[in-house]
Amino acid sequence: KEISLGIYTHLNTAENPENPQFVSIFRGHFSKSKIDKFFSDNQVACQKIQDYSTWDVSKVETIPKNDSSSPKSKNQVHLIAYSDDLLIICSPELANSAIDAVNQKKNSYKLPTQFTEMLKYSPQNWLAFYGDSTMDPTRNKESGLQYVHAYLGENNDLTQLRCFNQFTDENKTKSATLQLKTTLTFLSMALSSTPPSAKMSKESLQAVIDLLNSVKISSNQSLQTISADYPSKRAADAFEVALKQTTPTEKLANEKN
Repeated sequence: KEISLGIYTHLNTAENPENPQFVSIFRGHFSKSKIDKFFSDNQVACQKIQDYSTWDVSKVETIPKNDSSSPKSKNQVHLIAYSDDLLIICSPELANSAIDAVNQKKNSYKLPTQFTEMLKYSPQNWLAFYGDSTMDPTRNKESGLQYVHAYLGENNDLTQLRCFNQFTDENKTKSATLQLKTTLTFLSMALSSTPPSAKMSKESLQAVIDLLNSVKISSNQSLQTISADYPSKRAADAFEVALKQTTPTEKLANEKN
């Protein structure tokens, strides 16, 4: 397998719910050559990670920021860090923030504790860990952590994939479902922006997208069963819209007008 399906997404919906920033971490087995080919048509900032507990952007190569006037920048995916079994990508806006920090030699960006805890476990038994705006319960004591955790089970049977969330509160459960759908949209957009010339299997990436799109939130103890179907076409449509827009802000302004 070129990609083991271990994905963590840190989704920031706080500042702009309609254009959340995301960091997606793929657990799998990667070679430097595959990563180079995968991002061959993108500006890429690379950092070889030795210690999972810290993502030190000050050690990432200095690279130019996205040129918003460049058509190519509209579908760029930025690789921020990688190791032999870890790949981190994030949305261009968030990547630019990281690049700013690199260029100005600011303090390191420390990954959330919940993330580093997740990294201790083998990717074979988990698929996704979706987080809300901060993943820091001390900054959001009202709602605490809002996440959906998908578990593949003992035999890694993808057909048995189910998502469980921790909420018994109906509104929070709906919120988690919405976050899941939003995350799927942006993950699909990110994966879809892989250049066609990339040597890493486009089919394997599409399989990831299709799998994520088929995720359902199922009942967990007292929770009601919630369908989180998200057809691939809707994700594809969202990606087409994203490619056509100049900036997310302008798109929102146009929609309001």
